[in-house]
Amino acid sequence: MTDRLDGPDDALARRLRDDPEAARRLEELRRRAYGRDGSTAPLVEIPADLRARTGYDADELPAPLVALLAEEARLVDEGAALLAS
Repeated sequence: MTDRLDGPDDALARRLRDDPEAARRLEELRRRAYGRDGSTAPLVEIPADLRARTGYDADELPAPLVALLAEEARLVDEGAALLAS
């Protein structure tokens, strides 16, 4: 039996393992998104494709959170490509 490493968590872990700079950037975005009062961050529109991927129903979220979601999605895509190769 073989383990399938094709889920988003596995893809993200693979991408971050291979790129310490991406891991650092993601951690920085996480600190910004979760380390500041949401009421002080400007609201920005969540792109439709990102809304579909994440399951968010809201049209807008605080800018740091949208940046974090977009970066995580990009890294998951890159990690999935690495796992597929």
